[in-house]
Amino acid sequence: MSYYDDETQTNVITIDVDKLRRLKGPSITLEKFKLKKDGVEVTYTETLNRDGNFFATQTVKVMPFQPLEDLLTAMKKLVPHLMLLCELVPDNLAIDTTAQLAVTSIAQPYTVTGIVVKDSGATIIGRKTLAGKKILNLTTPFYLWDDETSNYGFSHTLMHDITTLSEYCVAYIEGDYIYEQQQLGIDFDTPANPE
Repeated sequence: MSYYDDETQTNVITIDVDKLRRLKGPSITLEKFKLKKDGVEVTYTETLNRDGNFFATQTVKVMPFQPLEDLLTAMKKLVPHLMLLCELVPDNLAIDTTAQLAVTSIAQPYTVTGIVVKDSGATIIGRKTLAGKKILNLTTPFYLWDDETSNYGFSHTLMHDITTLSEYCVAYIEGDYIYEQQQLGIDFDTPANPE
């Protein structure tokens, strides 16, 4: 958390030291996660606690591993939010939940390809496949978590879906949720040149 101190005319950053002391290992905070054709591009901050000294490192990686289905399913849950926040849903479509919108035919051409997460909110990155197989890139406006002026009716669902996806993304960064290539089996008991 930060604030501006008028008296000293400086930006002051406050850190919950007790919370950080409880960290046993590095803490990863997701900033950006984007699916690429041949893997994933991820930006995150890793905070290390070494004897009460805290070190933060921002890392940008392009990882050549496709994520597992759980992470991809979590991304698909953001498709209705992408559509609603970009105002791409017809006004006459009555929905009570984002899950209802996700199964409609109008949601089919949409795909979420990434997220940008900050402490105060998030942005969803996606695309729509148009007729003729052209691609329309989409980015939602930055959605503030505590925006009291927002009339977005699914803000709690959005926060839950972003949090769930963020957890899967951090697990991906740590090596979980990655498809492992199967190694070809070699039979050592069978001779190469049977005679």
